Amino acid sequence: MKTKLQMLAEEVLQDFKELEIAIGNIQEIKWGTKRMTRAMGYCKRKINKKDYEYSIKISPIIDGNDEAVKEVLCHEILHTVKDCFNHGSEFKRVGNILARKGYHVSRCFNPKSFDNFEYAYEIRQKEIVIACADCGHEWIYHRECNATRYPETYTCPYCGSHPIRKETR
Repeated sequence: MKTKLQMLAEEVLQDFKELEIAIGNIQEIKWGTKRMTRAMGYCKRKINKKDYEYSIKISPIIDGNDEAVKEVLCHEILHTVKDCFNHGSEFKRVGNILARKGYHVSRCFNPKSFDNFEYAYEIRQKEIVIACADCGHEWIYHRECNATRYPETYTCPYCGSHPIRKETR
């Protein structure tokens, strides 16, 4: 039995075929992990002898909105077309051809272009705040780094004091 993602991928692949757009050698199309929150899709290319093999992952955050999944699939499958791995002029030219089938291929995903779009789950972006205890200046980080792991080893560049506090929002 085929999954919903496989059925949507077949619809998009059929549209490429009807428009006579030659795609590359796609090895797999599957859901990515829940950690994929910034990119809605990902096309990975690896060299196999003289040809490329492609692997496509779609963020599960858009699961539940078939139209959005098809748009992202179209975008990622378009990267497998010759000279379209980047978002250059050939990518845009072929994207304009795909507009005949109703696709709106763009460089970035825009949830506002879909009616009643909701993400499948809430994206929680943690903020790590490092603040000077004396002058109160704050630095906000979204990822761990040495400054967030060992804030006591740093000094404030504004007042020169050592005591720096750390909090997570």
